[in-house]
Amino acid sequence: YNGQLLLVENSYRPQLYFPSGGVRSGERPLEAAQRELKEEVGLDLPPERFSLAFEMQLHHNNLRDRVSTYEVLLKELPQLAIDRREVVTGRFITANEARRLDLGAVVREYVNRMM
Repeated sequence: YNGQLLLVENSYRPQLYFPSGGVRSGERPLEAAQRELKEEVGLDLPPERFSLAFEMQLHHNNLRDRVSTYEVLLKELPQLAIDRREVVTGRFITANEARRLDLGAVVREYVNRMM
């Protein structure tokens, strides 16, 4: 929204992340992005609103993970519905503000590539 990034703080990780999660069996990455956005912050958007920003490989715990990052441009500030269990907080911030915070690897890569 307004050139800002939606970042969330999860109860189980110290860094800030985009709303995200795993791809279920039989699910495409876009469908997972759409589902996770709804589950984590209550935004239910049609798939045509999403555009692929980039894909990357992450290596952690001796595993490789392929990550697809999608963008959604919002015209109005949405009302977020945070469950305060998995996601503790969610907020919109500028890329410059984000650079000063403890970011997860995908968010850091996004800010470096796109902003």
